[in-house]
Amino acid sequence: MTNHLFSKIISKIDFSLRKKTPVILQSEATECGIACLAMVCSFYGQHIDLFNFRQRYGSPSQGSSLLSLSQMAEQAGLKSRALTLDLNEIKQLKLPCIIHWEMNHYVVLTKVSQSSFIIHDPSLGKRVIGLQEISNHFTGIALELWPDQNFQQEKRKSRLRLIDLMNNIAGLKSVLLKIFSYSMAIEAIGLLLPVGTQLVTDHVIMAHDQNLLSIICIGLVFFTLFRTFISMLRAWTSLTLNTLTNIQWKTSLFDHLTNLPLSFFEKRHLGDIQSRFSSLDTIRSTFTNSIVTGIMDSIMTVGLLIMLTLYGGWLVWVVVGFTFCYALMRLLTYRFYRRVAEEQVVKGARSDPTSWNHCMALRQLRRLIYKAAAPSTGSISILTPVMQALSRHVSI
Repeated sequence: MTNHLFSKIISKIDFSLRKKTPVILQSEATECGIACLAMVCSFYGQHIDLFNFRQRYGSPSQGSSLLSLSQMAEQAGLKSRALTLDLNEIKQLKLPCIIHWEMNHYVVLTKVSQSSFIIHDPSLGKRVIGLQEISNHFTGIALELWPDQNFQQEKRKSRLRLIDLMNNIAGLKSVLLKIFSYSMAIEAIGLLLPVGTQLVTDHVIMAHDQNLLSIICIGLVFFTLFRTFISMLRAWTSLTLNTLTNIQWKTSLFDHLTNLPLSFFEKRHLGDIQSRFSSLDTIRSTFTNSIVTGIMDSIMTVGLLIMLTLYGGWLVWVVVGFTFCYALMRLLTYRFYRRVAEEQVVKGARSDPTSWNHCMALRQLRRLIYKAAAPSTGSISILTPVMQALSRHVSI
């Protein structure tokens, strides 16, 4: 890892003890306002995820006005004050606050410095922007928020537990038992193979015992072949687990989508619906691979610690120290990588319908071209504005 990359990662980690405004990304096309309000509520101690926030205070189908945001803030226990201001007065705002963006969007302004501004965009995530960009997009309207005496701190988040996903998979227990048994056998053989090498070094070479060498070599070949056979069985069982989860999860998701009301689809982009299935593939891949890898690593770790204790002595503490440093680094960077992953999913969902619309526009353009077998001057004059319109649509 280069020094520049290491410094970049460390700069993304916030070691300060002051309160931070979380990033909450919107799920629906018109809920940027309530997402911003949920961020401000979380800053003051009312940690409610967007699903519960939407259920409690509602989600306007046509978007939120400044008046509706003030009313929802009052229900949440926040006092509000709407302001119109110039850009040079933005440093006087009480942060975090909601600002109007591009005439049709809301973002949360969290920090103002001499030459840069930090905003939490519900559609894009955390952004650091300059003076020119905020001048181009800020409309001059802001909503300051602060808690009153009726504000209650709470923590309410809907979390999907791993056990809930596992309960819906038929035949999962037997498959996991097979994977565990195969992994135990593979790792046991892996720990026994160095013992054979030690016997050759300590006894066969010293005593020049050819018979013992032949027996050890036959045993090592047998254990290697047996380990290869067990690995093939475990790979086949892992493939079975992958297939089981893929079929049953996607069937359940599709059945759930067909039972949702029409308003669910009206408030979301096409890419948001498509990303549900793409995210399900990622969860399934992580779920199945993590089970196999986790079982293998756990067994191998226990076995290696026992071997190091018997043979290495103080080397055990060196391994434990490096393991602790690695776990600490992963813990410190977890929030950063999770936020990046969430933004990647949201931005990918936004790009899917755009690419699909581009492909449909190009398809229509090809149809028009193929239908014009021998275009005359009149047909060309007819096709020209159509092609121009389609080209503008593709370029947007």
